[in-house]
Amino acid sequence: MKTLRKLRLSRRVVPVGRAVELVFQANYAHAAMTPPERIVLQVTPDDGRRVDGTRMGWSPAQETIPAVVDAQGVAHVTFTFPREQGYIFRVARNDGGEPAALRTLGEVAVYAVADDLLALRPFAGDLHLHSTASDGSQPGVCMAGLGRMKGLDFLALTDHRAYQSSLDLAAAVEASGSDLRCFPGEEVHDEYGVAHVVNFGGREAVSPLLTDRNSCAW
Repeated sequence: MKTLRKLRLSRRVVPVGRAVELVFQANYAHAAMTPPERIVLQVTPDDGRRVDGTRMGWSPAQETIPAVVDAQGVAHVTFTFPREQGYIFRVARNDGGEPAALRTLGEVAVYAVADDLLALRPFAGDLHLHSTASDGSQPGVCMAGLGRMKGLDFLALTDHRAYQSSLDLAAAVEASGSDLRCFPGEEVHDEYGVAHVVNFGGREAVSPLLTDRNSCAW
C-alpha cells in the first residue's frame, strides 16, 4: 500500500463488536491535518460487504464516516468493527463536499479480532529481506539488529540466489543469545529474472536447481 507511510495509527489490532476510538496522525507535512478541515474516513472491509453485512455489487464496499481533527492535527474517529477480518481505512480531505473532491492523505489497515485472539500478543516479522550477500545495503547481522530494534520477533534473509547467507545469519543470531528467530530463505530466479519466488523456511537451496529460463532440474 503506497500511502501507508504517510500516516500512523494508534492501534492496528482491535476488538470486534465494540466501539473503538482510532487516532490518525500524519508522518509528513504534506499529509498534515489542521482544524477545521473536513477529514473523512472511508472504510472497506476485506469481505467486500458494508458494515451492515449487505454486499455492494461490483463497487467497493466503503463506509464514509467523519473524523474530528484536534488542535494538534490529529484525527479522531470512533468505529465499531462488526466482523472479524481486516479493514482498510482511507483518510481523505474533503475539498468540495462531493465524493470526487476527496483527496487521499493515506491508507492504513486495521484488523478486528475476537477476544480469544485479542488476548494474545501477535508476532511481528519480515519474510523478505536482502543483505550485502546480494543487492542489500547492510550485512545480515545489521539487518537482524535493526529488525529487533523495530520490534520484530522473526525474519528471513532472502538474498537473490543466495541461501547460505540466511543460514549464516541464523547461526550468528542464535550464538548471540538473542530471542529473534531467523529462518532460512532465498529469492529464487534465473539469470534473466523473469519470475521471482521466495523460498522461505526451505531445508535446502532451490537456486542451484534452476538450470535455465525454460527448465528446472527438479
